[in-house]
Amino acid sequence: MNKDLAPDYRKMLEGIRLVNVVCSRANYTREASCSEIRDYKKKSFEILRAAFEPGYNIQDDVLEVPVAYKITIKGGKRSLAIFEFQHEVVFSIRDRNVLDSGLEDKDIRDFFIGYQMEKFVWSFLRSALADACSKLGIENVILPMKL
Repeated sequence: MNKDLAPDYRKMLEGIRLVNVVCSRANYTREASCSEIRDYKKKSFEILRAAFEPGYNIQDDVLEVPVAYKITIKGGKRSLAIFEFQHEVVFSIRDRNVLDSGLEDKDIRDFFIGYQMEKFVWSFLRSALADACSKLGIENVILPMKL
């Protein structure tokens, strides 16, 4: 984001208040047995973030921003387990005019929805992935920290 937009971004943030981060969807499947997954010494993972249009929803005095990820654990080229999570970042709107003004600017909107939402959701995603790995009976995959 352009440094010149920082005051406008800050003003937009003052127009909202974070209320909750909710996991609205969690799907996961194991594509190999636990022992097969365990036997792969070099596992990797792929993280893809889904895009939403328009990227947010406003109803009454609530702003909801969906953030979804697909994580695939791989052994070589083979998919071993696939995880899909969608979270909703929920804000109460303090000042609708200030919020609308901020979201009208593409650079501010892209930074808010693209970069900032990932920071809000990342720890919840790490937790959901750890829980899903446990339920599938496979070793936990630890996602890197997002700073």
